Amino acid sequence: MENRLNTESLDAREQFKTARDVAALYKSTVIPTTNLAVQNAKSGYAARRLPLTQYLETLKVQRTQELEFLAAQIDVELARTRLKELLSAPPLLRLAPAKPSLWRRHNESGSMGSDTVGMGRGNEWADTKVKRIIWT
Repeated sequence: MENRLNTESLDAREQFKTARDVAALYKSTVIPTTNLAVQNAKSGYAARRLPLTQYLETLKVQRTQELEFLAAQIDVELARTRLKELLSAPPLLRLAPAKPSLWRRHNESGSMGSDTVGMGRGNEWADTKVKRIIWT
């Protein structure tokens, strides 16, 4: 179980690193290059060297790249949240009970017993002792 958590933590770290690298690539290279292409297409269209369809196609590519950059930023936040949740989870040994507990089962009449932990005959002894004291 611990190996599984270590593997999950390693996967989460790798996912975060990859998502962060992709977002950084979009921010530093893809978006500036796309903006430069849009500026060139705009000036080409203004100078009547480029048809309107190609200029519109360049604008469409720009919007697509901006949306992909936004998706990369979302991936970074998702990976960060996954990593944070894994690192803030309590260790498994703290979740496990120190001793197994026995929960009361249905009694003979078919009705449900309480959801408290069964304490054996100790409760019955205390109840009868109190009843004897009250009645005497």
